[in-house]
Amino acid sequence: MCPTTRFQPGVDYSSLRANDLLSLCVRGDADGWTEFVRRFHPLIASVVLRVAQQRREPSPRVVEDLVQETYWKLSANRGELGAIASLMDPIGPNLTIASN
Repeated sequence: MCPTTRFQPGVDYSSLRANDLLSLCVRGDADGWTEFVRRFHPLIASVVLRVAQQRREPSPRVVEDLVQETYWKLSANRGELGAIASLMDPIGPNLTIASN
């Protein structure tokens, strides 16, 4: 399932808060998905690599396959992205307060 709809023409997706971006992804916004991958690929890839290393399967091919499977599952289960988005609202302000 590949998102193809553009809901927000003219929006600067790179300036959106994570939860707003995830909300667009839940609705299938193609540009939102592109920004999601750009923004979160380093995190997703590093987590997948760490788990693959722990399981003694760190080959680049295995890691790339697992990363692609992660994106496929996120795309197929957009409702889970909505749950993640709802959790992100309080995280940013709480981190900001805790760092001061």
